[in-house]
Amino acid sequence: MVRHVQTEFNLANRYQGPMGSPMSEAGRPQASRNGHILANLILGIDAYKIVSSPLGRTMQAAKLICTEVGAERVDADARLVEHGYGELEGLLRDQVTPNEARNGRPAKLNLWNYAMPGGESYRMVAEHVKSWLDDVR
Repeated sequence: MVRHVQTEFNLANRYQGPMGSPMSEAGRPQASRNGHILANLILGIDAYKIVSSPLGRTMQAAKLICTEVGAERVDADARLVEHGYGELEGLLRDQVTPNEARNGRPAKLNLWNYAMPGGESYRMVAEHVKSWLDDVR
């Protein structure tokens, strides 16, 4: 598994989630470097399937990786989409107070079960990723 590379939202310190933040200039060589490392670890790329979240930044990174490893295509699966921050997506992190981020919840928040307004809890993310993992075993 390879996480997507640096994006414009990462640089700006914004809540990202599935919102469409493009890969940064630094992200392109990061993706190529990931592909180069994988190319040295994987023999017979045809035995593997490259799968990505359908988000633009992740598909772009996956295609750069494919170029390095010699794979011909990337399949998309929505179950791999990044954790959703709901109403906070696109906001600068320093614009959001801890209470706003937690919707007034106590500081020791159980993020496994808590979803920000319109977003996802870690449990929800784990469920859709587990569904994907169960299918690829």
